[in-house]
Amino acid sequence: MASMMMFTDCSSSSMAARLPPLSPRSFFHFHPSMPFHLSLTNPTFPRTIITFHRPSPSSSVITAAMTTEAFAKVIDGKSVAKEIRDEITAEISRMKDSIGIVPGLAVILVGDRKDSATYVRNKKKASESVGVNSYEVFLPENSTEEEVLNYISNFNDDPSVHGILIQLPLPSHMNEQNILNAVCIEKDVDGFHPLNIGRLAMRGREPLFVPCTPKGCIELLHRYGVNIKGKRAVVIGRSNIVGMPAALLLQREDATVSVVHSRTKKPEEITKQADIIIAAVGQPNMVRGSWIKPGAVIIDVGINPVELVYYAAAMTTEAFAKVIDGKSVAKEIRDEITAEISRMKDSIGIVPGLAVILVGDRKDSATYVRNKKKASESVGVNSYEVFLPENSTEEEVLNYISNFNDDPSVHGILIQLPLPSHMNEQNILNAVCIEKDVDGFHPLNIGRLAMRGREPLFVPCTPKGCIELLHRYGVNIKGKRAVVIGRSNIVGMPAALLLQREDATVSVVHSRTKKPEEITKQADIIIAAVGQPNMVRGSWIKPGAVIIDVGINPVEDAKSPRGYKLVGDVCYEEASKIASAITPVPGGVGPMTIAMLLLNTLISAKRAHNFQ
Repeated sequence: MASMMMFTDCSSSSMAARLPPLSPRSFFHFHPSMPFHLSLTNPTFPRTIITFHRPSPSSSVITAAMTTEAFAKVIDGKSVAKEIRDEITAEISRMKDSIGIVPGLAVILVGDRKDSATYVRNKKKASESVGVNSYEVFLPENSTEEEVLNYISNFNDDPSVHGILIQLPLPSHMNEQNILNAVCIEKDVDGFHPLNIGRLAMRGREPLFVPCTPKGCIELLHRYGVNIKGKRAVVIGRSNIVGMPAALLLQREDATVSVVHSRTKKPEEITKQADIIIAAVGQPNMVRGSWIKPGAVIIDVGINPVELVYYAAAMTTEAFAKVIDGKSVAKEIRDEITAEISRMKDSIGIVPGLAVILVGDRKDSATYVRNKKKASESVGVNSYEVFLPENSTEEEVLNYISNFNDDPSVHGILIQLPLPSHMNEQNILNAVCIEKDVDGFHPLNIGRLAMRGREPLFVPCTPKGCIELLHRYGVNIKGKRAVVIGRSNIVGMPAALLLQREDATVSVVHSRTKKPEEITKQADIIIAAVGQPNMVRGSWIKPGAVIIDVGINPVEDAKSPRGYKLVGDVCYEEASKIASAITPVPGGVGPMTIAMLLLNTLISAKRAHNFQ
């Protein structure tokens, strides 16, 4: 190792007193669970020694800076937290004086775990210190799930309670997901409801609450003047509680984010490029000095014994690019759907139904609707279309959606986008009942997709088609480095979430990313969904990488009767000489999108009628 960390007890302040003036340029973050003496050596800068002392139990984080010419700057989480508590106290006082209302926080603890009881006491003490009314419910280990749900229901209906917290873990006989989802979203102050996570994961949507620990990490960065926009950030860990929401928050701040986890090969090669690291994996000392770029900002969330991380073998490079034929794969899938619909009709007399609503007279939208109708009929799906004029009201559209929601012969509802500018797209899309959201864009579906251990009812069609292509061509995703170019709600973000579910280490590149080619050159898998013709050049690609090109861009072509030709986001001519496999444009991802829409409609019909 080029660097070494040692932790020993320190009881003297003499060394700290001899430290030179601190530089604010860079930070190294440690958890304050124990006093320590850090000795870090690195060929690029002199050996340095930083001495800290045991902080008080209420201290949340200590962050220290390491530069080539100076020593650590301390980001004092305790003082920042005190500032915030003082602000909260003042605001509660103003609220009480103005309208006579005091916020209330309810905590439910099931069982007699000492650590959980300690956490609840600390929350009660913290609440009372700022003027928040605290309500605790202590239930025995053998309580039923119904008893817990009754308390949650009462707190949901109680206007004096504004936040509800379920202390985890729950006893093993209880369904954690059911209990957490029972908390009404307006009081989900932990921010873990799938609808909150779904809104967090979608650009242009705002969650009611952001999970507390990730929110605290970002707040520390803000209060210490750390610029996130355009920076490369790495989150180590992908838990629902810290890792995943932290990555989503950093992406919202225009960072280029990679998520490193237990399946990641050579994580140090990824962390060494990061300007910001949030470590939330629960393995102290895992991130060594050699993993860190000089000047990086590091937020360390975890406290746990060190564990070893093992990595799988590297990906084998093929000599020539294989064409991933989306058209032929889509035909295979449509044939499978046709057979399954025939079996379903013969068994229970039910045929899946797909309703499409088109508002306005855009020619491209009308073409898409015709293609979907044709594809539906080709596999035996009943197709229902509604064509409304451009000047239709939002209420008219919502009425059609309501009717389709209630119609048992309709199993999927699709709103053709874009909608006219006078309509609220979010309101209309959210009106589709989640059981018929075959496009998979409802925030609750995206929230479940973003959370480990939760399953969405539907996965968005284009990203689902991309992953299906990889599967059907035998591309191993687990442990690979993947880059998604683009972060749209329709393709980029859900594609990144799907790759993470398959144990890839994912980076999302976007318009604020500096030198994106340095990131893509390390990728085993690239999904390009940015809408820029030929943006990804051959020089951006690692030999043997697999390329999924989602882009469909018209470019001028005097030789074409139409005056243009369609190209992808990837320069096919260059990439096909370097990649091991690549999708063409057209004929790659496009046919898969419609195939996945039909598959989602079939899944919805089977689920509605409990048909196996």
